Amino acid sequence: MATVSLGDSGLVIGLALVLAAAATAKLARPAAAGEPLTRALGGLELVIAVLALVVATRLGAGLEALMFAGFTVAHARAWSSGAGDCGCFGEESARAGPSAVVLTGASACLAATAALTAPPSLLRIAEEGPARAVLVTILAVLGAAAWRWGFRSARSRSRQSRLTTASERLVN
Repeated sequence: MATVSLGDSGLVIGLALVLAAAATAKLARPAAAGEPLTRALGGLELVIAVLALVVATRLGAGLEALMFAGFTVAHARAWSSGAGDCGCFGEESARAGPSAVVLTGASACLAATAALTAPPSLLRIAEEGPARAVLVTILAVLGAAAWRWGFRSARSRSRQSRLTTASERLVN
């Protein structure tokens, strides 16, 4: 098994973990029960995450690419319209901004690239060597945590920027 395909597998697994975290946050939110679109999106994220982790990694990576491309468009539209609210990770205060557009866009591109290499699924890696599967999983978890941190810190910078702009308007 080539190192490149293991790296691509780690990327696909990491993005699957991001989708799984977003899905469970949306589905666990009590307000989501009354929001069919939010529940449907959470369910779709969860299905794609499971496919990417367990079944066919090429299919999973392709679906991840489509999902993150959709997120990129949604963030860009929300940001350009001034609405800003994206509801990501089930948080009503989540805001779309340029960093979210770049992060989700880069994720879509990386997932599409991984889909072209047809990396092995986590189950296949485990069959060929459990130690490799553990290593890939650890790296994927760290990557997913870094992704989430990047998204969260981008949101904090966006919020700080809005506060600064609002306070400048008050002073002027």
